[in-house]
Amino acid sequence: MMKSVILFISIFLLGLIEVRGQSRLETLISEANNTHKNGQHSLTMIKAHEAYNLALSESQKLELCRASLLLSESYRELGQYTEAMEFGLRCQSAARPVSKEYYVAASMSLINVFRSWGAWENELEYIEQLSSESDLGESIQFDLLELKATCLYKLGRLEESSVILNELITHHREKGDLINAASKILDIALIERKRGNSTSAIMYLMTLTTPEYAGLSTSTFGIVENNIGELYMQQGKFNLAEEHLLIASKNIVASEPGYALVYLNLSSLRIKCILL
Repeated sequence: MMKSVILFISIFLLGLIEVRGQSRLETLISEANNTHKNGQHSLTMIKAHEAYNLALSESQKLELCRASLLLSESYRELGQYTEAMEFGLRCQSAARPVSKEYYVAASMSLINVFRSWGAWENELEYIEQLSSESDLGESIQFDLLELKATCLYKLGRLEESSVILNELITHHREKGDLINAASKILDIALIERKRGNSTSAIMYLMTLTTPEYAGLSTSTFGIVENNIGELYMQQGKFNLAEEHLLIASKNIVASEPGYALVYLNLSSLRIKCILL
């Protein structure tokens, strides 16, 4: 879910500068944008700070927003979250009266900062604040719902998170986006498992083994089968557990992270059967 925030900001930053004769201020922002795209965040901060001060002295509000946004993202990338938050707030404040697009971008940047920081309550507050804005567009609204579901999960508000995830599953299925629908089903299964509802978790996971989701990658299918096997093992249904774990072992290749876990589960299952 965090990737959607990063992608939104990255796409937004790509369009900061139009190709035309550039002033010194525009040149600085263009250079800062290029170094940001290349991951040179310390260099970005040097350029963006100079641009910020110049924009401030010239009362160039849009350029002030651009420089602030670049500084916020660069500080976040370097793990300096207090500074990242400061410049995100400056961008948000400067953008409010002049540009809805920059206001949304600044808000998304702040959400990104809080997520990187692990400040889930703060992130949720900003998600709800931004969600109340009008004319955000469907894409951003659903990105915010995904972020909210994760926040609620991290805060232990599992039922509320599940409600949102079910809404997202319906949305993705209606759009024909089965990859994202499957991802949310896995999230709900994780929540049900955490709540101790193993039967409900299995029910959600089993939907991913139906023909509707036949287009999932073999490794994803293997992960699903492994999770089903683990849950059956917890329930003491060892024959069913073995059946699904063997399917998982045939779908996850040795180079993938889940491979060792599948065989660890199979070994554990066999030990349990011996001890019966």
